[in-house]
Amino acid sequence: MKYDAIKVLDDPIAFIRRRPEMFVGAAKVQPEFLATSLAYDALALGVKRVEILHVEEWWAVLSAEDWLAYHNDLSVRETFNRILPIPGSVNGCRSEVVLHALAAAVFTSKAGELVVLSGGKAVIRHVLTRNPFSRIGEKRIVAFAMPHCGTAYGN
Repeated sequence: MKYDAIKVLDDPIAFIRRRPEMFVGAAKVQPEFLATSLAYDALALGVKRVEILHVEEWWAVLSAEDWLAYHNDLSVRETFNRILPIPGSVNGCRSEVVLHALAAAVFTSKAGELVVLSGGKAVIRHVLTRNPFSRIGEKRIVAFAMPHCGTAYGN
């Protein structure tokens, strides 16, 4: 097949949901894969130290450095809604949009700025009051929960 032009995706989130195997290598999405991919991206973007937390159904990637802004002039919300390249990577895209497309609830926070990308704000505010989330302080955190049968992450 010959490609004459690159097609711009109108809705990257919907495309990723239809074809998760293109982004995670399998039809069944594992939360461990999403968390480690996000942590790897942060390191590839220049972060010196990154942590992964797993508390009940929640996974979180955090760092004292704000990797979301590295090699990126977009807002936080736009970063999670677009397919963005990882500098120096061939055919690699940043994991934020993949996470947003495939997780049931996603939020990010830094220095008191909370951005809820999916899921209910009340549930997420409650998560942030629980240990170890309550001790995160000024770190950038990206946290997510995967869909479960019978579990609602909405308001």
